Amino acid sequence: MMCTQNAPAQQYQGEVVGTISGATHKYHGEFYDDLWGPGAFVGLHYAPLSVLNLEARFGLGEIRWKVTPTGLAAFPDYFGQGAEIGDPYPGTLTTIETENESRITTYDLLVNYVIVQGIDAVPFITVGVGLLNFSPSNGNEHSALPNNIAGIYDTDVFSIPVGGGVRIPFSDRAGIVFRAEHRFVFSEYLDDLNDNGMNDALSTLSIGLTYRFTEPSPEVCWESFVCDCCQETWTVPCGEPHLCPDCHGTVLCDDCGCCCCCCRSRPRTAGTTAGSCRG
Repeated sequence: MMCTQNAPAQQYQGEVVGTISGATHKYHGEFYDDLWGPGAFVGLHYAPLSVLNLEARFGLGEIRWKVTPTGLAAFPDYFGQGAEIGDPYPGTLTTIETENESRITTYDLLVNYVIVQGIDAVPFITVGVGLLNFSPSNGNEHSALPNNIAGIYDTDVFSIPVGGGVRIPFSDRAGIVFRAEHRFVFSEYLDDLNDNGMNDALSTLSIGLTYRFTEPSPEVCWESFVCDCCQETWTVPCGEPHLCPDCHGTVLCDDCGCCCCCCRSRPRTAGTTAGSCRG
């Protein structure tokens, strides 16, 4: 007998898994004194294939960056000539503070591909498309920054998240997942400023808990037998009758007790009177 069973973590076709994660985001743009900001995700995936799942995900968080004397001097048109911390941004009542931030909301549709099977984990790579909403403001007053106030850019933009991760089991149902992603954002204004003409971006690290809503993958068990008639070796699911595909297993001979392939004269159907077997 040979018996195989999927490991608890292995993804199987038809599974539905929910995820809740904590995250940290790092923005990439004009300001190099950027910080990590908090975030969280809730997601649900369905696996049409054992190596592929489709995930819908919702996220909340923020990104942060510092405003330093170097930054003030580098962008005089934005902060004003000779600007200092505590001054208002030109033409606004918003105060220049040492730290700015932007609230972000994400809506993603992801495709996750399992890159290694047969191990007690599910390593995967990710690509998707998302909608990102953001709103740059200063850090303490939470007042909108100048270009946000002026409405010169759209605060709802498309993005493309790419990355990877690994899901590791606690049990047949629960597990932990680690992910690292980079999000290409179709906007130059995540930090409210466009100076170099290049789109800004986000990097994200997350850790979360997963829960499988569907039943765990059933045991796949097979046992082997040798047909007494044709001497071929066959495998059948555990517990099922040993039916030889060549002999069909439905016509038996009482003389030899085997199936019709060796009964040439008077075979009988199982349960009928005895026949004779030649050879």
